[in-house]
Amino acid sequence: MTSIIGETFTEIVETIRTEYEKEKKLSEGTLSMLSFLFDFTAVQALDLVDHRCVMLVNSPSGRELYKIQKNATEFHICLKNSNYCTCPSFSFHVLKKDQLMCKHKLAAVLSTAMGLCKEVQYADETVTLMLAGENNSL
Repeated sequence: MTSIIGETFTEIVETIRTEYEKEKKLSEGTLSMLSFLFDFTAVQALDLVDHRCVMLVNSPSGRELYKIQKNATEFHICLKNSNYCTCPSFSFHVLKKDQLMCKHKLAAVLSTAMGLCKEVQYADETVTLMLAGENNSL
């Protein structure tokens, strides 16, 4: 993300945090800003947030990542402190700079800001398998 877009996004995330904490909803202005920056990806990400598909996974060694449930048996992994996701959209659109981030990473950021991200703890071995993509049904 360019510096200006990154700063704008940081401000929007803080606005989301504040609005949702006070009102338990997002204002039309905030939704418009998300739509302007992310187009339909914002709608898809908010749908994932609404359906509580995002989990913050912690391991005993301190690893943290997001697990975004795709369906009952499949999920995608997003790294907490970087703009990376295991979904095809990340490779095809984000890396090519067609999009700022995929719907999964945006959902992770939004659900955390809104306080709707469920936290779970997994064993280090399980997190390693998730990162390696060896077990996509945990």
